Amino acid sequence: MASRAKPKASFHKRMADGNYLGIAVWPGKTEPEAEVIAIQVRSFYDGKWETLERMAIYRNPKGTYSALPERREPKGLETPAPESE
Repeated sequence: MASRAKPKASFHKRMADGNYLGIAVWPGKTEPEAEVIAIQVRSFYDGKWETLERMAIYRNPKGTYSALPERREPKGLETPAPESE
């Protein structure tokens, strides 16, 4: 069984409307000094969690930031929902 990568840092907050705001900082895949900051808003709807909005930002080893293009995950590969606070 392959081990799953873990973020350097991860934070979640339940918003007033019941949705969750999450942010995770991941190490770069090819450049360990780089980071990817992933931000998403998730909602529990119709018995399942779904991502409403997502944004990813890349920080290169020199500290320059840029937005990454949006990506969609194939059905069934969505990330698990955060635990309730």
